[in-house]
Amino acid sequence: MTDANNNISRLDSSLSDKWKFRFDFFDKHGVPGLGAPSPEFQAAIKQLHWKDRIKVGMNFYAFFFSFIYLLVLGLWRQAILLVSAGLALGFIGGMLGVPDSVMNGLGVGLTMACGVRVNALYYQKKVLGREDWRV
Repeated sequence: MTDANNNISRLDSSLSDKWKFRFDFFDKHGVPGLGAPSPEFQAAIKQLHWKDRIKVGMNFYAFFFSFIYLLVLGLWRQAILLVSAGLALGFIGGMLGVPDSVMNGLGVGLTMACGVRVNALYYQKKVLGREDWRV
């Protein structure tokens, strides 16, 4: 990553210390994608204290408030995709007569995916300037 990208995360006064920590970690070790993270990323995250691992790897606001939190962060494209996926799962599950317990599990899985991905998505928006439809 370039020094210009590092300076963005440090100089943006609207970012909390938690976001700055995450952004600095991503600057140094890369951003996890949808697949398995790089070996360098995995090694670096294993070096962190367990609280810092959770800070980098999970966003509890995104888990509990999902698409609303995405909208607050300005990730409206991803919010649309999340709501669309939830509606599609609900519609297909209803049409196939899937039990409620399975549907609840799928809903929790969808919000868990949101909680795990939002840190990287927000980094890509704020630091890399990438605002696209990628999840």
